[in-house]
Amino acid sequence: MRMWLAWALVAMGLPAFALPGPLDPTYGNALRHYGDAEGLPQVSVNAIVQSRDGFLWLGTFGGLVRFDGRDFRVYGSVDHVHGGDHGLGPASNRILSLHEDRQGRLWIGTQDAGISLLERGRFRHLRLCEGRCQIDRLLPVDDRTLWAQGAQGIYRIDMRSLQAERFLGARALLASAQLPGEDTVYAGGDDGLWRLGPQGVAPVRLPEGRTVRHLAASPGLLWLVTHDRMLYRHRPATGEWTRVRSALPLDTRLGTAGDGRVFLSDDVHGLRMLDDAGREHPVSGASTLHAATVHPDGLGNTWIGTPTHGLWRLRPRDVAMLHAPGFGGRAPGRVVEDDGRGGLWLGFGCEGLWYRAPSGEVTRLPLEDAMQDACTASLFYDAAQATLWIGSSTGGLGRLRDGRLELAWQWPGAKMLGIWRSRDGTWWAGSSQGVRRLDIDADGTVQAAHAIPGVADVNVARLADAHAGGIWVVGDRGVFRVRDDVVVEQWTASDGLPAFARAVHDGEDGLWVGTYGGGLVHIHQGRMRRYTTADGLSDDTVSCILTDRRGRFWMAGNAGLSVLLERPIDASGPRLRTIGAAEGLDPVEFNGVTFSACHIDAQGNKAFAMMRGFGWVEPGRLDVAARYPPRPYVDRVTLSGRPLDPYALPTLGVDAANLEIVVGVIGLADPERTRMRYRVGEGAEWVEADAGRSVLLPDVPWGELRFEAQARYFDGGWSEPVTLRFLRPIPWYRRDWIWLAASLAGLLCLLWATRERRGEDGDYDALIERARARLQDGHTLG
Repeated sequence: MRMWLAWALVAMGLPAFALPGPLDPTYGNALRHYGDAEGLPQVSVNAIVQSRDGFLWLGTFGGLVRFDGRDFRVYGSVDHVHGGDHGLGPASNRILSLHEDRQGRLWIGTQDAGISLLERGRFRHLRLCEGRCQIDRLLPVDDRTLWAQGAQGIYRIDMRSLQAERFLGARALLASAQLPGEDTVYAGGDDGLWRLGPQGVAPVRLPEGRTVRHLAASPGLLWLVTHDRMLYRHRPATGEWTRVRSALPLDTRLGTAGDGRVFLSDDVHGLRMLDDAGREHPVSGASTLHAATVHPDGLGNTWIGTPTHGLWRLRPRDVAMLHAPGFGGRAPGRVVEDDGRGGLWLGFGCEGLWYRAPSGEVTRLPLEDAMQDACTASLFYDAAQATLWIGSSTGGLGRLRDGRLELAWQWPGAKMLGIWRSRDGTWWAGSSQGVRRLDIDADGTVQAAHAIPGVADVNVARLADAHAGGIWVVGDRGVFRVRDDVVVEQWTASDGLPAFARAVHDGEDGLWVGTYGGGLVHIHQGRMRRYTTADGLSDDTVSCILTDRRGRFWMAGNAGLSVLLERPIDASGPRLRTIGAAEGLDPVEFNGVTFSACHIDAQGNKAFAMMRGFGWVEPGRLDVAARYPPRPYVDRVTLSGRPLDPYALPTLGVDAANLEIVVGVIGLADPERTRMRYRVGEGAEWVEADAGRSVLLPDVPWGELRFEAQARYFDGGWSEPVTLRFLRPIPWYRRDWIWLAASLAGLLCLLWATRERRGEDGDYDALIERARARLQDGHTLG
């Protein structure tokens, strides 16, 4: 196809430029930096460990740092900051090594204060080396034994009793490593190399004249960088030494990543992984990163700590970019169409048209001479006639057939001509001046263009088949269904449709309209429902809607791509998988100015015109299925400003007030796309909120109070809840039965007093008689 096209263009006097090399989708890795602007206290990230609850813990020279994917929380040395030890921070701000044991305790090796231990939110400091030594590495060999290597020796620590025994105290140790699956530890420095295990300490013979600078281990292999910048591989089982490389850069580091792989790093070549043969494999995207520590998190991210440039997240790109060769990735994507045979037509900027063959080779087709305009607005490939139709930004309609490009028709005064054929075989053109129905004969000649009066003043953005018959005209005044050249249905601003419709999908579940700035609109059985970012939509601009084989919507807008996973949308809002910079889109803004800005081919490959190049999504590479949900956590609890221990909540007193609960979300897989919800009281309504929400209860209810929080990604379900139970006992004077008893007692006393009075005075009849007698006596006396 490429040679045929080039020959045909040259034969007709049009220049064709065959560009060297294939235009393959560019994947690689996406890189993101975290520094002081994001909350990191210091730029040296010396150690990384991921705890079982999902947090990423960082050791820096500015303190211990906890990271949930969005927010950094720094635990500084209380001794340094507040002048006392209250269990609120490590013994030093200068953290060199980290380890989490099976009990969930975090071991913290420092540069100048030994080891601290974080357990259930409280810090304590071990008596190791009187709290003054440097701990470079923490190496567990089983559930009970932890080796701690520093400059003044190596310590074997019983993790149950916290008792330590010192070895090689007279040796200057610079490095250590533990063979995976074995109970043997190696430590070395200027004085040699030693093996430490259950049988004791034994020296290991080094290649002649060598001393140790760095050590790392992989299954059955020990790796060593010497003082004279050589890399060696050692097989302990046979005692064999192999020199792998010499003349390493002076600043070379050797280490073991969190997944057990061995890496080399320096300022010249960046980060490389070593295989068992000693071959170096550069890490895409990390050629400029000098790594001190490397940790894959099992969620698709690799976290890289550097000595001087903070923390970096490396993530494989799920979305590729296609860029026009020779333009430095600057040309915007405009139009795209496939030829049904694995080839792709692409329009970049106003630079003409490009054909990408199935091999990836590219041929450029200039349009200026034949069409007087190199800015394409639409493409439509007619496979039956092997003809490519090209709409231009100045109203021209071009036809490329049998290697011949010519202007087939011109719409005077029109801008952004869109060419399209409906499923009944009718040809249509849309532009800034409405819609024309075209009569095109078998040889591709446009015989007539018929105006559609009802949409003459619509600036048309899309044309699409209507489920109930006819076509939809989509534009700045709404959506209009045209049948037999007459508008038979319309939805406009007067009906509640936001201005400037951009995309449409019509099916059995109704009409879906994407708008510019007004969100996604669903019209079904005469009723309209609009979804915006307030309802959970990721972007209020929906300029493109593609439907994949499973019926999911792929939508493009100003903030990237999103996939609507389920239709109909239930009361909880849209379930979306969003796709942006983390997945490989660069830039994330869709360029939806043309008719043919997005396209899906028969294989399910999707192309989206972006502000630079095209985003390319292969169906087997990006899994948009629901993921495991993120994990909610309680960050802190306070009562009237006084902190409470969430691991051991006290009973609340009668004066309890202003209970504050701060909840976060651990979402390393997709931190920008997390949501949380909470409820106060069992069976209460859930309240949805952003991650990092603070819940304040000025009045704390009496009795038992249950607080729950859940988290999810935009595209997934809710997690299991994190739960807190508070108890505020009801005082005796506030209990209902107390007041009932008091009232009953008062009533009984009243009745008793009345009974006593009646007993003294006799019955009522006698009482009346005595009263009459007294009155008569008084009258007589008067």
